[in-house]
Amino acid sequence: MVTATGTSFRSFVWEDLVMRGEQEVRVSIMSSRGGTPTEIDLRITDQGVREHSVNGTRKRKMAEIVGRIPLVSFVPEDLSMSKGSSEKRRAPLDALGDRLSSAYSALRVEYARLVRQRNALLRQRAAVRDLEPWDDMLASVGSSLTMHRLRLLARMKAPAIAAYERVSGGETLGVGYLASWIDGSAAGIDEIAGMSREEIEDAIGQSLRGGLERERDRGMTLSGPHRDDVVLSIGGHPARAYASQGQHRTVALAWKMAEVDVVHEVTGVRPLLLLDDVMSELDSRRRAELSSYVLEGSQSILTTTNLSYFTDDMLGAATVVELGRG
Repeated sequence: MVTATGTSFRSFVWEDLVMRGEQEVRVSIMSSRGGTPTEIDLRITDQGVREHSVNGTRKRKMAEIVGRIPLVSFVPEDLSMSKGSSEKRRAPLDALGDRLSSAYSALRVEYARLVRQRNALLRQRAAVRDLEPWDDMLASVGSSLTMHRLRLLARMKAPAIAAYERVSGGETLGVGYLASWIDGSAAGIDEIAGMSREEIEDAIGQSLRGGLERERDRGMTLSGPHRDDVVLSIGGHPARAYASQGQHRTVALAWKMAEVDVVHEVTGVRPLLLLDDVMSELDSRRRAELSSYVLEGSQSILTTTNLSYFTDDMLGAATVVELGRG
């Protein structure tokens, strides 16, 4: 994953990836799309210096690497999507947006910069006239980011609901959006998506102006897309409060299955699917449904400590690689 995206779902120090006593480590990925081979190479030194190349040509920007091998990953940490904070629910959606659209990524970077600047002014208890230009810019960029996010969420909604129903055996997943800039809103995606960019910009601007004193006391911006939430429910009940561990895992899996569909739809390529310890805490029926899905769909790499989780058909179709100590 690090080789293809430059990032990982785990925190690490780059030089720690080099075996003790060695000067560097190299990882290469070979792929083929439409008969055209691509080799991505990552070199990391014991000083943490890293170098990417594609087909032997060095690339200095990760934007030149990301997307060449589309992938979707599931790791145990993804369970926090349905049982963690609103930030944990926004993060997978925004990460997908970054991978699919440079405009989405650029808006997120610019919006985060504006929030940091405005927060600094709030902590200084700046005058209203000094905050107004930042409010205007934040509302403008925030409304554009919100439009991108809502379009992507609307695209994810149907396949996520279908995938959850399939793996769960008929349970119903609900997907909504809670906007921090609409008072008392628990609005559905369709309701907010019906707003124009100008209407969203006006609503964010009004929310910023109306909450100024509270924001000064807290020293932070309390409304805008960085405070919004993706609302997930099961059978009409909030997943965060009522879902079992197996249901949380199924929500995360359904989301990743929907990501596969959306990436395929947008790029025309089925992504590589990475599944880490995916079968634990799923009952036998859910394991069987997931096995069936993997056999039908993308090229997949799965890790496990227990081969008995998998059907004979799946094991027969797979290449099993056993790793020992070291």
